[in-house]
Amino acid sequence: MKKLSFYVMALAFCVLLVGAVAVSSPIEAGAFDTVGSAYVDVHMGDYNMVGLLTTSTNPSEPGGDAKAEYWTVSQTGEVEAYTGAGAPDASSYMHIGKSNDGSTIVLTLHNVAPERDVFYIEAGNTNVEIVLAGENILRGDYTYESDAALQARNFGLPYDAPAPSLTISGSGTLACYGADIVVESEESGPIHEEMTRASGDEENYLSYGIYAEGDFTVEAGTTVTGIGGNVDVGEAFWAESHGVYAEGGVTVKGTLIAEGGNVLTEDAGYVYSSGIYDKGGFATQGNASVTAEGGSAKISSGDAVVASSNSVGIFAHDNFSIATGSMVKATGGAAEAYTEDTTTSLIVSSCGIETSADEAVINGRVEAAGGTAKGSNSNPITCRSYGVFLSRYSDDDTGEDEVPELTVNGTLDATAADTEAAATGERGDAEAYSYAVYVLGDVIIGDNAVVTATGGRADSTAEQRGAYAKNAGIYVDDPDNFTVGTGASVTAKGGDVTGDGVGNSNNGADSYGIYVCEDGGSTDGIKGVIAGDVIAAGGKATGMNDTSPTSYGFVFTETWGWVEDVEGLIITGSLEATGEEAVNRGSYESAVSYGLNAGTSKVTVSGTLSALGGKTTAPSYDGYYRGISIGIRSGSSTNETGPDIILKDGCWLIAAGDNYALTNTSYGGAEDYNITLPDPYRWRTSADSAFTASGTEPYTFSANHTYVEIAPVSVAAESVTVEPGTLELEVSETGGLSAVIVPSIATDTVTWSSSDEGVVEGVSDTEFAPDDTVTREQLAAILWRYAGEPATAADLNGYADGASVSGWAVTAMSWAVENMIITGSDGGLLSPLSGATRAQCAAILARFMEL
Repeated sequence: MKKLSFYVMALAFCVLLVGAVAVSSPIEAGAFDTVGSAYVDVHMGDYNMVGLLTTSTNPSEPGGDAKAEYWTVSQTGEVEAYTGAGAPDASSYMHIGKSNDGSTIVLTLHNVAPERDVFYIEAGNTNVEIVLAGENILRGDYTYESDAALQARNFGLPYDAPAPSLTISGSGTLACYGADIVVESEESGPIHEEMTRASGDEENYLSYGIYAEGDFTVEAGTTVTGIGGNVDVGEAFWAESHGVYAEGGVTVKGTLIAEGGNVLTEDAGYVYSSGIYDKGGFATQGNASVTAEGGSAKISSGDAVVASSNSVGIFAHDNFSIATGSMVKATGGAAEAYTEDTTTSLIVSSCGIETSADEAVINGRVEAAGGTAKGSNSNPITCRSYGVFLSRYSDDDTGEDEVPELTVNGTLDATAADTEAAATGERGDAEAYSYAVYVLGDVIIGDNAVVTATGGRADSTAEQRGAYAKNAGIYVDDPDNFTVGTGASVTAKGGDVTGDGVGNSNNGADSYGIYVCEDGGSTDGIKGVIAGDVIAAGGKATGMNDTSPTSYGFVFTETWGWVEDVEGLIITGSLEATGEEAVNRGSYESAVSYGLNAGTSKVTVSGTLSALGGKTTAPSYDGYYRGISIGIRSGSSTNETGPDIILKDGCWLIAAGDNYALTNTSYGGAEDYNITLPDPYRWRTSADSAFTASGTEPYTFSANHTYVEIAPVSVAAESVTVEPGTLELEVSETGGLSAVIVPSIATDTVTWSSSDEGVVEGVSDTEFAPDDTVTREQLAAILWRYAGEPATAADLNGYADGASVSGWAVTAMSWAVENMIITGSDGGLLSPLSGATRAQCAAILARFMEL
């Protein structure tokens, strides 16, 4: 690609002003800029202004395409027309014009790539469209006061003026690199060795690949890359780097790649890196492709009241919508914070996708991964990693909290990374969280959707106060509804978790596969429906220094009471819930592992439910062992009755724990009670024992039962489908078929048969004889069946031993003789019972292939 010689020219500006401009007049760079008018400024290196467009003071006034003129700017400010060597030609140029209605500045970039490090564009006071052809590159530079490589904004207009939109279209590509910012310092600390140099003034340091004050759109067929610069500073109020930053919304129809730079500070109140940050919402259309990564965000010391270090792949405020056919991959970078200041609280967070939308909808495919979050502090510290975080916000009109909703109709693959929080001071509580999916509201997983959610490891240590560590595959806090649709597949796993505190009430180490809890004291209750397939497994939980460890496969409960008229958790599909090992290495407190903790919620099962508590290890206290392993807990708020488990026709239930299979309390149930079974059902209390005889008598629960299986005597299959539906094979190829039975708990078995039994039969009803030598008549029968058992009018009377052919092989041998596949020996014999030699087989097969 031929490039412009930016050392000797200033590129592509045209002027729409009343009157003429003398090209030989000395001017100050930027003198054509009229405050309040629409403009485009193109900057490079030592030349402050390269190109400029001004319209009238009414940006919406219609206007046609502007005339493009090319200029040089001398060091003394002289402007002269330039047509010599290095002037733009067809292989590389910029063109500035206006849309037909005059409402938009249109800037065409054609293979514009700088030979110098600095080349950025500022445009605004009206809508801006960048049309791309070929490969184009823009670069900002902090030395020249450039916050962004590409920027669209208002300047000199009233505060309430409509913000300009930025649209990028065309068939080319655009890469925008924000400025690197480095300010010196002399401090040292846990992460200072990573710093390039080191301390600055207390101010804001911001770098953007692309900045849009209004809406930002990437059209179909266009590829745009926005990369924020690295920020390496000492003291600052804010330090941020964003690949794409939009005060409005972001809409992607083509391809968008966005990466935040690494942000490293010695002392700051707020550090943030994001791939995409938008205040108006994020949406894709069609077959869009989005890759967004936050850079690392680190604070090494600070004396602010609260210091926050954050990295996020995509942050969306008002809306989050992923269209069918779109692919989004969002990754948070590593976040770290360290300080010994006794007045500073630290918050460290990394998130793949964070949104406060009232509705977040995923119809396409989303991969979201939180990065590691680590830190230490003498004051309280919180470290968090999220794959997807859907937060709650207050309605502007009512001031009340809205209940957001996450809906997944496509595919969501979410992971959270490891978190480590350490507090050393006497005021320091330490909290570490790792959630693959965290929703402060409802979760709806639609029919045939696929969700995989894996939490990372969480470790929390406090030397003088409380330590709380928690993780989950899916964590749903204070919802009204949790639904998994028919045909949906959900796999959620919590990571390992460790807590090491000193007895403060904030101690804990909890790991969940899936956590769903309505804990606001609502009288409406919570309703859950599992119509698809769900696998939920907690991670290993370890508590030290009297930190209670708990591992849960699935939690679904009301915290403050049981709502009588709510059905609770309804399982029509399948739920497999497994608690992992829980180990308490302290001298007090308990260790708990549940398969399913339904708390004060009812559980209705017409599908399959398998709930297994894990192994527990805990110290004894006053002779009472405090390790508790439970399969299923479900009961009323008074805990006076047995588990509220309602079994319906078609159900299959397995509950097992080292201590209790079923209970209505958090510490196990000691009273006997009955569970009424559908008719006819059977049960057993050991995985190795026989089922009871058929009958309708209730199952009598006993506290001694650590295993119970309740199963139908027989379950009829509703439907059987064969997958794949069709199978075509060439000669010598093999293939497999599988039968899918609905419901999966059906006791009917599948018998395979064929309308054409293939080509080789047994030698008797009970023997196949695979190792026997094949005879000539058997070979004839095999080929005849393979040919489709064609009819034949031939007979074997012409052969002296024709009558010795077995009755079942007469038609096949007659067909083989008629088609000269088998011709007989020299003595006119068919020899039907003789073995076929390798040479004879080769000859027979060759003649068969010629049919």
